[in-house]
Amino acid sequence: MFKRLTALLVAGVMVLGIPIAAGASRNKAGKNSKFHISETERFKEYARISSFNKIMDKRRNSKSKDEREIKMNIEKYLNAAAQNSNFHGTVLVEKAGKVILAKGYGMANYENSIPNTTSTRFAIGSMTKQFTAMAIMQLLERGKLKLDDKLIKYFPDFPRGEEITIHHLLTHTSGIANYTNLAEYWALDPENVSEDIILNLFKNKPLEFNPGENWNYSNSGYFLLGVIVEKITGKSLDSYWHKNIFEPLKMKNTGILYKKGKKMIDTVGYVGYLDIQPIDDLLTFKTTYGAGCLYSTVGDMFIWDRALYTCKLASKKTMDMIFSPQVDTKAIGYYGYGWVIQGEGKDKEIFHDGALLGFSSIISRYVERNTGIIILTNNNSNGSGIFKIKSDINSILLGKEVDLPVEKKAITLDAEIIDGLVGNYEIAPGLYCIITREENHVYAQITGQEKIEVFPESDTKFFYRIVDAQITFVKDTNDRLEGLIINQNGASIQAKRIEDDGGQVLQQAA
Repeated sequence: MFKRLTALLVAGVMVLGIPIAAGASRNKAGKNSKFHISETERFKEYARISSFNKIMDKRRNSKSKDEREIKMNIEKYLNAAAQNSNFHGTVLVEKAGKVILAKGYGMANYENSIPNTTSTRFAIGSMTKQFTAMAIMQLLERGKLKLDDKLIKYFPDFPRGEEITIHHLLTHTSGIANYTNLAEYWALDPENVSEDIILNLFKNKPLEFNPGENWNYSNSGYFLLGVIVEKITGKSLDSYWHKNIFEPLKMKNTGILYKKGKKMIDTVGYVGYLDIQPIDDLLTFKTTYGAGCLYSTVGDMFIWDRALYTCKLASKKTMDMIFSPQVDTKAIGYYGYGWVIQGEGKDKEIFHDGALLGFSSIISRYVERNTGIIILTNNNSNGSGIFKIKSDINSILLGKEVDLPVEKKAITLDAEIIDGLVGNYEIAPGLYCIITREENHVYAQITGQEKIEVFPESDTKFFYRIVDAQITFVKDTNDRLEGLIINQNGASIQAKRIEDDGGQVLQQAA
């Protein structure tokens, strides 16, 4: 199961990390930057999968099923995902406050054979933002701040701080550069980081747009919100959360990931898909602050979900503001205060996902149906498949029949067949996919990246083991090879076969 992994990046199609356009600068950054998946790309992936599942649900037969049958179908699906797609994490599904299913899958630590359970603590990444937003809204209720407060009030020398408001930070409309997308961030020494060091990464970067005129997801905004909570209260964000959220709700297994010089969870984060490896997550554990520094369990997130149906933490007026569409993202629906809002009626979904190196998570709330799905995993977003798993579980809850994950089986091809596929394929000018053979092994290499082995399912279909992606070779009506298609997360990219140019293309790919 454990193999050396690398990143394969295809113009807009993530085969393990970031878009190819960013590849050159990332090569100078830290070794783990290639495993970072930008929030914008995650949301695009979610939108593709969600849209596809909605189309499929219209075609699927819907049958009335009792709770026991629904639970059985969800368990059957998740068992297949664990067995055939290497899903490892913990899942909780609930309706009207009653837990339908809560179960762990795979290992929290493969090296020491420690299984995931409902008590396993996971890094929840950007799901932290809903807690930061709640802290800000509580301070609003108490008259400690206003949503139209200018950033300059809390950071007097912040460039253009007189134009940026707390509302802009909450809704990702500030225009401030996202520091986790900067090469300088990934080059940081995790043993020498601080709030000031993080602030100075993005503080003097030009705004990407005028505040309030556009939307672009930015961890920097929620980093600043966390610091604002600390400035107003005179307490650490950790202390504020515990006193005002975690302790009142008795969330005993939620807290910050790194405290007093040590990690607060033992769960190991992994990257990959069918083949995985552990990854060094110290940098992101120590530097995500109000944007993504929390760990939790499915049990605690269930407590949180149920509290959001009440006024235990804030008034109804404030709760309505949090879950109201504040800005149209033009891509994934609307953004509220720390939450994404999609759909209408029984399809209305209020959700947020999260991802740190080696971890991915999602909480999805169908408030009209009083139903929730919580998935926490110790694998990166592309490897865990949480978006499709979440969508398929929702379809099962609606009484739909879904396809179970199936095992990917490699076959042996004759060298003659493989040689017929070997060659250069142009994705775009200057961007190529090179197919080569070494003995009976087939490799794909994208411009600027390392070559990665792909495995044949048939004469023309191959799959990756490091990520859930496939290559299909396309022939014309005369059985002549025309090109290939790379598929991942509902997106496809085509490449046209070109003539050998004496090795020039291969040199560019190296």
